Amino acid sequence: MAAAALPRLTASQLQTTWWALETLSRAAVDAREPGKLIAILERAGLDEPWRPWVIALRAAQSGRLADLKLVAPETREPATAILQSIAPDLFD
Repeated sequence: MAAAALPRLTASQLQTTWWALETLSRAAVDAREPGKLIAILERAGLDEPWRPWVIALRAAQSGRLADLKLVAPETREPATAILQSIAPDLFD
């Protein structure tokens, strides 16, 4: 599984990774192509380790906040925070 292959990251590396993924996610949402980023994460085997990101991207793709209600609370909370960052218009 890809999660086992993920290296341990320093705080600085994790912050950089988070920033990069957030930037890519915003760009995908702005281009109305979050499905492409989801596919990349899936092909890389990162859809499970980065599950809240994938859930947020799927909600952005559908344009429905209600999709988050179908997710377990422990995933919903971070996915909602991510979604607020990458697709704030959904919360207006």
